Amino acid sequence: MDNHAQPGQVLGQIHWDDSFVRDLPGERAQEGQDLTRPRTVKQALWSPAVLTPPGEDAGQGTAGEARRGPRTICVSHDVAEMVGADAKSLEDEEERTKLAECLVGSRPLPPGAVPYAACYGGHQFGNWAGQLGDGRAITLGESVATEGKRYELQVKGPGKTAYSRMADGRAVLRSSIREFLMSEAMHALGIPTTRALALVDTGADVMRDIMYSGDPRWEPGAVVCRVAPTWIRFGTFQLPASRGELELVKMVADYLVKYHMKEFANLPKEEKYKAMLDEIVKRTADLVVGWCSVGFTHGVLNTDNMSVLGLTLDYGPYGTVEEFDPSFTPNTTDLPGRRYCFGNQPDIALWNIARMAEAWVQADLLTLEQAKESVSAYPDMFRTLYDKHFAKKLGLKKTYSPEILDELTLLMAEDKADYNCTFRSLARVDVSADASETNSLLQPLLDGGALLPSQLDEQRKSKWAEFLLKYKELARQEDAEFLERRAASMDAVNPMYVLRNHLLQTAIDHAEEGDYSEVHKLFALCQRPFEEQEGIEERYARRAPSGTKKVGVTMLSCSS
Repeated sequence: MDNHAQPGQVLGQIHWDDSFVRDLPGERAQEGQDLTRPRTVKQALWSPAVLTPPGEDAGQGTAGEARRGPRTICVSHDVAEMVGADAKSLEDEEERTKLAECLVGSRPLPPGAVPYAACYGGHQFGNWAGQLGDGRAITLGESVATEGKRYELQVKGPGKTAYSRMADGRAVLRSSIREFLMSEAMHALGIPTTRALALVDTGADVMRDIMYSGDPRWEPGAVVCRVAPTWIRFGTFQLPASRGELELVKMVADYLVKYHMKEFANLPKEEKYKAMLDEIVKRTADLVVGWCSVGFTHGVLNTDNMSVLGLTLDYGPYGTVEEFDPSFTPNTTDLPGRRYCFGNQPDIALWNIARMAEAWVQADLLTLEQAKESVSAYPDMFRTLYDKHFAKKLGLKKTYSPEILDELTLLMAEDKADYNCTFRSLARVDVSADASETNSLLQPLLDGGALLPSQLDEQRKSKWAEFLLKYKELARQEDAEFLERRAASMDAVNPMYVLRNHLLQTAIDHAEEGDYSEVHKLFALCQRPFEEQEGIEERYARRAPSGTKKVGVTMLSCSS
């Protein structure tokens, strides 16, 4: 690396800060220390880190030689503007190359960027895992954007850190495409999420055994530059609490309120941390309702993968429910017990909140009674938010009830109705018409891809017709003004397009051959998920073809 090279306009225009490193205790590096050596780190919340240029670690297990220089595949201009980067320079190929080189470590970072890897722990699949940390993610620093808003820029896949354990710290193109696209898709859906600035092909291969079958292969390597106000997780509090480092627990909480929950800063101690936990409970409930709304299934809902800001965090083997099944899990590792299946997510989120709250109690941030009060508020809060949102999805207001939703979802499960297509199609049901003939009632759901004719016999058609008649009667009881805007209001909360795994896999297959056109197409598509887009084939809004419903396409492993 040429240490005198300039970082380029994209990152160079950012106003950098390093509050996490400055305000919180970290591991102090010794001169000549190998920062990539895995180690146990105590009494610290971060370790200094360095981005390892592609090919520099070649021959070290699963890292390969650099075949060529890195190149930027896709960028989000919206995120660039958000963090105060020079978005216009992203149109310049030379600047895009400089950005790629900075993000993989072959070009110096801008002055003010202080790379580090965070130290945290967590429960994985319900079991305490001890120290985890950023094993293949390095935070470059924080941008201080307009109105003082802070965003941490983090690169996923740039090489080993203190927390890499036995892994290589790298990421493959396959998983990086999935993270980049879904981060931005979730934002467009209105669901709280971390964001993604750039997707970069590193130019070096990485070896992975995608299904843990003993048959590893070389895959293209990549990095994603992802963005969040903070990457503090539930597990950030858990690890120091488990070690008795209780002062660190308080320091993280105080950092959180200083920079990211300022509204609670002036409250007395006996109220402040309780108010913060209440806010985390509320944000988490709102987040999971958003997931339920579009059928998103995280797949690895460990405590170290949950954000204190209520953001969707760490996109791994996620998936979107297609043929409705509450027990759907996209993660092959989760198959035996389906702990993290779609229907379990609300309860798992509550379990995870409780584990973090225990750390706060242990550190004397709040009393056990306060923690119980905050945590116990979650179920009713979740249900209230859930019913409010699903009333909108059904196009009902005063006539909505949980029972009508339960009746619908039972039908959907029995007949393998497509989750998102069903809600979208209900807006096409003419509730003003008197038609009661079965085929006429079902036609909007058949046309919209919600139901497959081959999966319905006459008895099942009658069941759906019975429900639709009841649904129409409920809708007719709403006021005229509400009914007039019913379809448009429903379309505004029921997406036409969601990033289904088979669509992502098609983009990945092309990208691994050097063709990024499908990545760009999906990126553009997911920016306007609620609008039917001209020139987009029907398949982008439909369930996976039968031949693609298999492990490695609609179901994935944690290998990335």
